[in-house]
Amino acid sequence: MKQMKKEIKRRFLEGIKFIIVVGLLLISLSCAGFFNWAKTLRKTNDTPTTIVAKTSTKKIDVANSIASEMQNRKEALQKKLSYREDGKEKIFYDVSYGGDEDSTNPEDILGTLEVPKVGINMPIFDGIGSTASSPNGDYNRLFNAVTVRAYQELGVSNFVIASHTYNVMGSVSHSKDWFTPLLTDESGVVTDKISDLKLKKGDEIFITENSTGWKYTFRVSKISFGEKGNSENIVYKDVNYDNLSAHIGEPMITLQGCSGENDLLFVRGTLEKIEDPQSGETYKP
Repeated sequence: MKQMKKEIKRRFLEGIKFIIVVGLLLISLSCAGFFNWAKTLRKTNDTPTTIVAKTSTKKIDVANSIASEMQNRKEALQKKLSYREDGKEKIFYDVSYGGDEDSTNPEDILGTLEVPKVGINMPIFDGIGSTASSPNGDYNRLFNAVTVRAYQELGVSNFVIASHTYNVMGSVSHSKDWFTPLLTDESGVVTDKISDLKLKKGDEIFITENSTGWKYTFRVSKISFGEKGNSENIVYKDVNYDNLSAHIGEPMITLQGCSGENDLLFVRGTLEKIEDPQSGETYKP
């Protein structure tokens, strides 16, 4: 009898141990499964969050917006150009004057022109004037820096700006006024020799545009003289054609002044970059 009781007790304890072992095993498997599920769930939940964050946060690319504006300007200018019977583009000397005569109207100011090497810093007015002889027409308006056409487009073509120069060779009078500094040597004396000019190829020209706040940097690429004549002289027009035509798709600037009684000075600069000071972004053509 005692032997039977011991056997029953032994089997009972073994059953309890078996139940405990199986229970612990089940608990262990359940915990492992839970943690694996939680880990997978975390990865699953993290993945969409990361993708959404990358795709929903859109940063405005200022460089692209400048490029888009340049394309719009290029297309606008192409529609405004007109051509002569010989197929060449009509330049300033082929068309009537354009722009508002009132050179003191701040709404006409397109921006600021700077040529640090020679100390030029002056506002740019839109259009050279509507007539040659009115009180605020051509002659008086050219005491400012003015565009030779009212519809020029900056940054996509040849942007021509003109102003008076005091072109008495060997003089220092008005050597700091208008575009006269473009004609001076290192000592500030007016000269008709390109090799003696203080301004050299590679020097910087800046335009700050009022409508956008953008700063345009140009590098002087060519300095030349052209013939001054009358608007009926086709040869004269053709001699200056390269300096005064639009050159769409070739962003540049041309500064025009008189270099003598019968000559013109042309300073060409090639566009290097456009900067947006507010964002710090830079666009290069």
